[in-house]
Amino acid sequence: MRADQSSPQILVIPDATHPYLPQPDDLLVNLQEARHQIDAALDVISKAYGKTQDVEGNISGAIQAAYLVMQHVGGKMMCFQSSVPTQGEGKLRPKEDLASYNTEREFKLRKAEDPFFKRFGGECNRIQMCIDIFCCPPKFTDVASLSVYSSVTGGQFYFYPAFFARKDGMKLKAEITRNLTRETGWEAVMRVRMGKGLKCTNFHGHFMIRSNDLMALPTVDPDKAMHVDIGYEEQMVPHQMTYMQCALLYTTSQGERRIRVHTMAIPVVSDVGELFKACDSCATGAILAKLAAEKIRTTTIKDTVHIINKKVIDILKEYRQLYSTHLHPHNKLILPETMKMLPLLALCMQKSALLKGPNEVTTDERSNIIFQVLSMPFDNMMKFFYPRMYPVHDLNQIVIDKDTGAVTLPASLPLTLNSIKETGIYLLDNGMTCYLWIGRAISPQWLIDVFGLQNPTPQDLMNLQVGAALDNPTSQKVIAAVNRVRQNNMYHQQCYVVRQGDPAEAMLLPWLVEDKFQTLYSYTNYLGLIHKGILTR
Repeated sequence: MRADQSSPQILVIPDATHPYLPQPDDLLVNLQEARHQIDAALDVISKAYGKTQDVEGNISGAIQAAYLVMQHVGGKMMCFQSSVPTQGEGKLRPKEDLASYNTEREFKLRKAEDPFFKRFGGECNRIQMCIDIFCCPPKFTDVASLSVYSSVTGGQFYFYPAFFARKDGMKLKAEITRNLTRETGWEAVMRVRMGKGLKCTNFHGHFMIRSNDLMALPTVDPDKAMHVDIGYEEQMVPHQMTYMQCALLYTTSQGERRIRVHTMAIPVVSDVGELFKACDSCATGAILAKLAAEKIRTTTIKDTVHIINKKVIDILKEYRQLYSTHLHPHNKLILPETMKMLPLLALCMQKSALLKGPNEVTTDERSNIIFQVLSMPFDNMMKFFYPRMYPVHDLNQIVIDKDTGAVTLPASLPLTLNSIKETGIYLLDNGMTCYLWIGRAISPQWLIDVFGLQNPTPQDLMNLQVGAALDNPTSQKVIAAVNRVRQNNMYHQQCYVVRQGDPAEAMLLPWLVEDKFQTLYSYTNYLGLIHKGILTR
């Protein structure tokens, strides 16, 4: 592409396994200067290949070619993939290995099949190139392997299973827009330092480690989080106060080189009881989830669940041992005030797509959740494991500020069937999707008022794109509530409208995590399991 050309040229490289640049100077162009040619190129691609029957893919060749174009400047590459790459380096099997389900080799489905992905991703990281992948497959496409490109380069992986433009087009457009417009730092490195006696032992997230403790991040943005394990370097910390410092060096989009430093003073205590008083059960649960996401790549789901349960039991047993047995009944579960949420979060992990049984979640869906959990910001992770459910049938509880437009939602409800009634309407928000559940006693007029739908079928509701409000107070408040949960989220949440008794209700019921579901415990029964484990260990 050149500014003096009226249309782009198509250059055909016969050997896609070893790509090269036939015209190195004309392949990377400025968007503003060559916008007409870029639009024309997209039109040409759509017309030439939009109806092709050839679904063979070679993502490695495309990424290698883009690498050659960008290697002198680095930056961000956005890759759109819709089929299994069956050609070139890193080619994959076109079918999922169903025979591995419920066997000792099952975990291999959740690991990259070819070391090429990590090796080439590391080379991209070296030249400060980030790879964001938008995966829109009609069937199995080996997310475990493809997501390594994004993981090693600090990028983002977006997954749209069984992609259908009418259903997923709005979500795809919104997430591309956020990806390109969010605040981004470039060519970043981050280091965490500890005071005397302590050290960083492990790092979890999407980046590469250089020189033992330096995290290399071609890009850094608000939609990612990292987790660092801290351990003892000596037997005792010599002071009553220690320090942790996190330093991030990066370049802004305006070309300014900046360093951001956070330093925190941490008291050192000798009494374990004082330590429990300062604990954060939600932060502890988030760390356990990241550890589970890494562990599940090397062992079975059953073993990973056992490890999570054991860690919860060990933590609570340590607290129980602080008190003499005569101070509390033997058959009573003792939970520290700061850790009361931990057993619930551990149960929620086991009911999520991260640790559900192999027959309940596809390998691609689980691999995507593994990727997301390892970098998901804290607030998103809490909502994903324990969603928020708001009653929206009482419109007086949805308050819209006339001056600012800010929306205040009603108080959220416990995630159990006892919280919902057939005369109510509830909005469930798990951070990645949301569901609008409509009780069977609700008048059909409500659907007409809110969505303009008269006697819709369950499929009509499933295909509904919840977006703009109609010109009436009911629609405006309900849509305002949906847009409020979507606000400032890294994911564009599709909103599924579900009527009580419709087949689609099966999508929502598993998120009522405090109830017993299939073979999994209810919250009450799980507390009994944890208590029994504490008493027998």
